Amino acid sequence: MLIVATAKNLRLLLENDGAEYLAPTFSVSKRINGDDVDIDLLPDGQSVAVIDDNKREFVDLRVCYELFESIQVQLQMFLTGFYEVIPRPLRMSFDPKEFDLVLSGTDSIDVDDWEKHSKYSADLHEHLVLKWFWAAVRGIPAPPASLCDWVVARPSCWLRCTNESRRRLGPFTLVGVDVYECPYIKSHSCFNRLELPKFTKKKHVTAALEAVHDADY
Repeated sequence: MLIVATAKNLRLLLENDGAEYLAPTFSVSKRINGDDVDIDLLPDGQSVAVIDDNKREFVDLRVCYELFESIQVQLQMFLTGFYEVIPRPLRMSFDPKEFDLVLSGTDSIDVDDWEKHSKYSADLHEHLVLKWFWAAVRGIPAPPASLCDWVVARPSCWLRCTNESRRRLGPFTLVGVDVYECPYIKSHSCFNRLELPKFTKKKHVTAALEAVHDADY
């Protein structure tokens, strides 16, 4: 909430005259270890008055302070850990959009590929529920990433349903269960496995998958 209030005050400063009444000097007051401390935004900032002619510079410096300098220690610790996982040379191979795709994946899933590389318990091979399941997956009004995320318990990491999960968890596996024992689809994310009740009607499969989708996993 503090950041939101600061943003509103800076916008107010930019959009109105009389900067000296809103931000007296190029400094910011912070409470550090129980003490009120004035921090200069530029050399001897407490002696430099903010006026309408230089308020844009003040806002730029204040934003830089709030986003980076005020959390410098925390940011450095984060980056240290981040680069241990993803080395700098690897990161430099991608532009921001590509790197976001590597980290977060995409909502677009190749269901044909997913089905092709899935495994099934013996009792499902000749059961109609298997055909109904994949038909229902393809019929979900939004991309089926939510179902895949639910299976592997990792939001926005759809690759785990296909490539990565094949290596680490084994292939995505559908296991048939008696509908009277469990009338709901059940996920075992540690094993990349889904328990599929052997429904006798297609509409029950569709309803079960829609329930997962509507739960917004």
